[in-house]
Amino acid sequence: MGFLLKIVIPEKVVFEGKVTSVILPTVLGEIEILEDHLPIVGLLEPGAAIYKINGQTNSIAVDTGFFRLRKDQLILLTEAAIDVQVLDASSIDAAVRRAQEALEKAKREQGANAEELERLDKMFRFQLAQQLTKQIRR
Repeated sequence: MGFLLKIVIPEKVVFEGKVTSVILPTVLGEIEILEDHLPIVGLLEPGAAIYKINGQTNSIAVDTGFFRLRKDQLILLTEAAIDVQVLDASSIDAAVRRAQEALEKAKREQGANAEELERLDKMFRFQLAQQLTKQIRR
């Protein structure tokens, strides 16, 4: 039972396997997808994609992107996805601090353009998503 979850970044497939449920961070808030869910397409926000395999909960930090559920296959197409299990908490915390400092500095500068602020904000949100995902797995 279950359905196929496939998480894809530009370089490769990060995860592919049968799951029984998935909770996704979307622009409209978190949604849970279970077996036999109606087809759906949507936009991902940075956060934790939480999925269950045989009753065990796992999570992967995902960046912005798209998702599509059709029949028994959920595909996430995202800019980045990281299994934070392989990262240590201190390196994630340091990356969040650096991203936040860069964003705050750019906001203070007079010549910061909107595109650069958006890029830094996106970087900060993804770093924060990694940190939160790591906390979920503890």
